[in-house]
Amino acid sequence: MAPVAVGDTLPDGTLAHFDEQDQLQQVSIHSLAAGKKVVIVGVPVNDPFVMKAWAKTYPENKHVKFWLMALQHIHMPLALRLT
Repeated sequence: MAPVAVGDTLPDGTLAHFDEQDQLQQVSIHSLAAGKKVVIVGVPVNDPFVMKAWAKTYPENKHVKFWLMALQHIHMPLALRLT
């Protein structure tokens, strides 16, 4: 059985990213996803500067955001850690 099912409420937490003016912006998971269908893909990158550089490799991208998320907000409450 998957630890997360369709319709489950994700734990809230803070996401961060650099905007077009290179300012670090923060938003809560719940406010970002409110009333929307979202896909969250986790990768083992936990540095906002790495995420910023990665996002810049896709300059034509207008729909995918590269957000930084602290592990304790999603991975640990949902038991998504690999050991």
